[in-house]
Amino acid sequence: MEQIILTQLSSEQLSELIAKAVQKAVNNQPQNEKKLPEMLTRKQLAEMMGVSLPFLHKQINEGNLKATKFGRLTRFKREYV
Repeated sequence: MEQIILTQLSSEQLSELIAKAVQKAVNNQPQNEKKLPEMLTRKQLAEMMGVSLPFLHKQINEGNLKATKFGRLTRFKREYV
């Protein structure tokens, strides 16, 4: 597994790393497993990316991840991750 030090990354670089990690997780999904739903929950996305919910929340607040709010619910369009 590649080790990355996040302290010296720009927000653009961090966004790119997150996008690559999500894409890699989606591509490595077994074929017989159910396809991802159109909208992912915070927990689903955090598990796919291998990150904590607080880290994911921070990335949303910093604008590194695009989230859709439905009242109190936060969802991520599969096409954006």
